[in-house]
Amino acid sequence: MQFSDLAQFVLYVIPGFIALEIYRYVYPVKTRSDFIIVTWSVVFGLLISFSLIWINDNLLDNFLQFVPNELPSIGFLLALLFCGILLGLIRILFRKLRTLIADATPFFQRLNPDPQNVWYQVNQAKEEYWAVVFLDDESIYLGYIQSFRSDPDELEQDFLLSHASRIDDHLRVLYEVDGLGVYLNTKNVKRIEYYAGTTKSAGSTKRKRSK
Repeated sequence: MQFSDLAQFVLYVIPGFIALEIYRYVYPVKTRSDFIIVTWSVVFGLLISFSLIWINDNLLDNFLQFVPNELPSIGFLLALLFCGILLGLIRILFRKLRTLIADATPFFQRLNPDPQNVWYQVNQAKEEYWAVVFLDDESIYLGYIQSFRSDPDELEQDFLLSHASRIDDHLRVLYEVDGLGVYLNTKNVKRIEYYAGTTKSAGSTKRKRSK
């Protein structure tokens, strides 16, 4: 195999890899083996490349100046990268559409994608839910999860509980945490209870949560 053939192969695989990474950024999943990543990158990359070649020849009158058996032009390379990004966004849109249809119609529940990462999925709704966090040292905090790490390859995730209060077993406020909040790690968490609402309630204390 000549260098130009290897270079072309790599260039045509890159858009598929970009599409995979964009999707994974929005919907984190556990890292696949190198073989799986390369295989899907090749599949998506070749799909993008052949589709772009067909469009360029039949609809664009070779506007991208593609010449077979030669390294692609800058215009064609930019189009490949754009198509890789576009495919990643289309996959994200398709997944969101499946979720919307499944939530709207019970008959189509089977279309609802399986959650690859429950921690990520739950905390995406942080704007709607307050969290009561029970720690292994018997302390309890009430607040909302402002930011969190979601790495499916790690067993332990850290997160920031903002607008936080230390509370007792009866959810009565012992004191409020001024400043950024409480930095926590799931390794110290026994359980988290989520409560819906735009106001924070603990015993007789209520405070409007700022967004």
